[in-house]
Amino acid sequence: MANDCEGLCHANLQRKHLEMFCYSPCDVTQRLITLLQNNTGLKYLEVQGSSMREIPKVVCNLCQMEVLIISNNKIENLDSECFQNMTALRILDLASNNIQEIPDYIFDNNQE
Repeated sequence: MANDCEGLCHANLQRKHLEMFCYSPCDVTQRLITLLQNNTGLKYLEVQGSSMREIPKVVCNLCQMEVLIISNNKIENLDSECFQNMTALRILDLASNNIQEIPDYIFDNNQE
C-alpha cells in the first residue's frame, strides 16, 4: 500500500524548475510522474526527504536536465541507462540515500 503524501510533501513548480520537499517519508513517485508528464523541458529538479526507492523513468527522460538533486531519500539502485539521455547534466546530488554502488559507465554520455 502506498503512503498518502497529501500534506506531507510540498511541490513548487516554476518554469523549468521543480522543488519537492517531504516533511515525513512517503513515496512521491506517482506525484512526480504526474508533475513531469507535461514538463519535459525541466532543467532543475530537487526531491528531498521522500521514501522513493528509485529514480522514476520520467525523470530519466528529461534530456535538458542540468541540476538533479535527489538527496535524503531511500534510493537503493541506479538504473544504468537513466543518465544516458541527460547529456546536459552538470550537477548531481544523491547524498543520504541507500546507494551501495554506482557503475563506472553510467555517465559515459555526459559532457565533461
